[in-house]
Amino acid sequence: MNHKFFSIAISSSIITLISGSYLDKSKNMNERVESIISRYFPHEDQSKALHCIMAKPNDDIRGCIKDKAIFRYKNPQFQNSPTMLDFLWVNRHETGFTPQKMSALILSGASPKDIATNVILESEPEYFAAFVEAAGGPNALNDLGWGDGSIMHAAVAYWDDAKINHLATLGANWEQKSPLAHETAVLVARRSGAGASEFERINRLLDLGANPRALDKWGTGLCDFIATGRSTWDDDGSQRAALKKRLKDEFLMEC
Repeated sequence: MNHKFFSIAISSSIITLISGSYLDKSKNMNERVESIISRYFPHEDQSKALHCIMAKPNDDIRGCIKDKAIFRYKNPQFQNSPTMLDFLWVNRHETGFTPQKMSALILSGASPKDIATNVILESEPEYFAAFVEAAGGPNALNDLGWGDGSIMHAAVAYWDDAKINHLATLGANWEQKSPLAHETAVLVARRSGAGASEFERINRLLDLGANPRALDKWGTGLCDFIATGRSTWDDDGSQRAALKKRLKDEFLMEC
């Protein structure tokens, strides 16, 4: 038996099986995307715009949008119908929706608020960077739908070191007050959040130059947090004591 031929035949069969599996998976993804488009975007101009965006190169999609009103469309038949930007973001890997395309659509008139929460919470670094730039910078959108505050406030609440560092390089204003509670970055950080403990977030922001004496709408600040706050990250009180000492030694604050 020709072992070389037998080996080639096996390899060829494996490649055929892998290729077939990949094509089936790709076909299923395409069918799912097309099903969502037909469900939520039934009008011809919407479908054409979406297919244009998916097919065009990164720097050539602005011509896909003929009427900016299309960005605001939500199918009234469905309570939680996505906007076009929201649909493309959620299905970004299946639709080829790159950070560059996301940025181009926002700059063309799509509302960054449609995807702000998800981008801040879930996105890969390149999407986050493109989003922040297109949306207007770290302190933009000071009325986000997620709650009270800007991109900066939301990033502090849902902490990710890389994202915080990126905002710092862009010159984030940590003293920006949220419109309702009048919280600066360190005051958001004292509340329970995700990604890091309150103490880790506060200390990192102090390292970045945040003002430890900031007060919220009710006149409370870091000293009140040290005196009365509770944290699941600090069972023995050691982190609270360390923060109190730092405020005294570095900032001459008696808490």
